[in-house]
Amino acid sequence: MQDALQARAGVAALQDRTNPYQQSTLLEMAKASLTQNGMGIATLAPMQAISAAFSHASGDFSAVLGNVAENIMNAQK
Repeated sequence: MQDALQARAGVAALQDRTNPYQQSTLLEMAKASLTQNGMGIATLAPMQAISAAFSHASGDFSAVLGNVAENIMNAQK
């Protein structure tokens, strides 16, 4: 997920051409993060899914976005 986001942000080349997230939206990535951590998403509205992905204790969605943001900031120095 981080690889795909960094490539889309233009701070790194895509390392894995088969990365399933390379064409995903942030919402799709948030939902994938939740399902990978065993949370059901069928009844969640888009904003609920994003909020849950950021606050889910065992998920790494917020850490991934934080890492990407840090890499973007470092690339602009």
